[in-house]
Amino acid sequence: MIECIIKKTVKKGSSTDGKYFLKVLHTQVVDFDSLAAQITSETSLRKSDVLRVYIELCEHIISNLRNGYIVALDELGRFKLEVESTGVKRIDETGLRQLKGVHCCFLPTVLGNSNKMLDELHFDLNSSCSNMI
Repeated sequence: MIECIIKKTVKKGSSTDGKYFLKVLHTQVVDFDSLAAQITSETSLRKSDVLRVYIELCEHIISNLRNGYIVALDELGRFKLEVESTGVKRIDETGLRQLKGVHCCFLPTVLGNSNKMLDELHFDLNSSCSNMI
């Protein structure tokens, strides 16, 4: 169950200023150690085996992203790097000095008309928010 809360935006001069939006309430971070424990309890793999695969997978994902490739993990989705830059009026002003930042994008896999990751999601409004409606 994914729990949602209600948040009011405060962005002076924005069209969203003062409007209420639903936001996901994240109550816990599941780290790799917890994932490894879950995997070892459900398979015959040892934690050290899971850790080694994780380290190698991370190294290769990062290496491929740095080479400008899209990394597709079948059941999970695709990862790719995108850049943020400032705009210029003329093409001859274009250069790497425009680069403001880099971020990693994730797009969940859609199989047929189904997104395995999103199909079974269930949402609930946090009980502390119900008095706000």
